[in-house]
Amino acid sequence: MEYKHIRLWPVARRIDEVEGIELEPIDDKWLILNPTREEITLFNPRSDQKVRLGTDHIREYITDLGNSDGIFQLKSQLFLFRKQLPRLEPQTKLRTGSTNLVSCDLAD
Repeated sequence: MEYKHIRLWPVARRIDEVEGIELEPIDDKWLILNPTREEITLFNPRSDQKVRLGTDHIREYITDLGNSDGIFQLKSQLFLFRKQLPRLEPQTKLRTGSTNLVSCDLAD
């Protein structure tokens, strides 16, 4: 599975923490690096960001014929920031319907 290009679902949420706003989503293709049974490193060539994620964050792998090598359906939501390291949050915590990013406590 190493060096395969996959997409993520849900798509990573992009946050401009300086302006306190959420940016438009981009359905990036991520490169799989160093996969083991316990964790996978994903690299985003567009943003030059790496994310280590435990394999328990992956709900399932599904094919994506013609678009990428597949899709990881995640149990978590990935947040990408301009100046901070990427962050994963459980999806159940995010289902509150709040879109006020300033009060979402993303800076912890």
